[in-house]
Amino acid sequence: MSVLVTGATGLLGSHLIVYLVRQHQAVRAIYRTHIPALPPDVQERVEWVRADLLDIPSLRDALQDVQYVYHCAGKVSFARKARRELMLVNVEGTRHLVDLCIEMRVRRMVHVSSVAALGRGDKEQHIDDDTPQPEHVRRSVYGWSKYLGEMEVWRGWAEGLEVAIVQPTIILGPGHWHTGSPALFKRIYDGFPFYSPGVNGFVDVRDVVRAMYLLMQSSVNGERFILNGDNWSYQRLFTAIAHAFHRKAPRYAAGRWMGYMVAAYQQLQSWISSSYEPVVTLETVHTAQLKVYYYATKLLRFFRNFVLRLWKKRLLIPVKPF
Repeated sequence: MSVLVTGATGLLGSHLIVYLVRQHQAVRAIYRTHIPALPPDVQERVEWVRADLLDIPSLRDALQDVQYVYHCAGKVSFARKARRELMLVNVEGTRHLVDLCIEMRVRRMVHVSSVAALGRGDKEQHIDDDTPQPEHVRRSVYGWSKYLGEMEVWRGWAEGLEVAIVQPTIILGPGHWHTGSPALFKRIYDGFPFYSPGVNGFVDVRDVVRAMYLLMQSSVNGERFILNGDNWSYQRLFTAIAHAFHRKAPRYAAGRWMGYMVAAYQQLQSWISSSYEPVVTLETVHTAQLKVYYYATKLLRFFRNFVLRLWKKRLLIPVKPF
């Protein structure tokens, strides 16, 4: 089969490519500016094409003779000033891809969304795939962009495209320490002294890859799945990472008001410099205080032999990516 991977240069996309190639799949991968470093036995078997979700002609070329699409591309930001780019990439870009998949008779798409699309309340929550979502729910700008991106995929499904959607929690795993969620490892390695009191879901990138591959190979159509390995407090996670590196664990609880002050300072920096994007925002401060527990019950109901086994064995060994 001919497979296309969008977002192939990111943490999830690069791990997915390695897995697909080692499953003897014919892989075509999209890049925008650079091709990532991959194991030599993988790199030589990937067809790289330069394309952009917002450039329809290049995207059409990338989809030539493709039967299956893994849509991993997306913009991640919780900064308000990133709203326009979030909507362009996560909503309009997904719309372009869905339209072309229908036009070019692609058989099937696995779309990567996020649990952020579900929104959150202000109290402790336990969420699985069957948890009712209130009509008016709080979502970050990023969460709204992923929710609206899902709507484009559901539209494609209604028009005849076979789809499965995954909603991972926070994806962690081996990768480049300077971008995305792996940057958390570097922050702890460098001695970051603070932790927030919240609880969140975390999932190993390799488990996400296996789940996506399983869904693509299956006949499951028109379904959405939360992907979560385990629910940990930030303090527990930060401490485990620090101990894995033989570093001092974060020891100061960062309360809401401390977070708001940091967010205000970084917001001021972003006003002064248009190129600066805040890491701490009002939204991330709010999220870091919440205790939200996620459960991948639907995935395990559909695939009873699937085990999220990589989480505790390998997540906290952030060494070579592959």
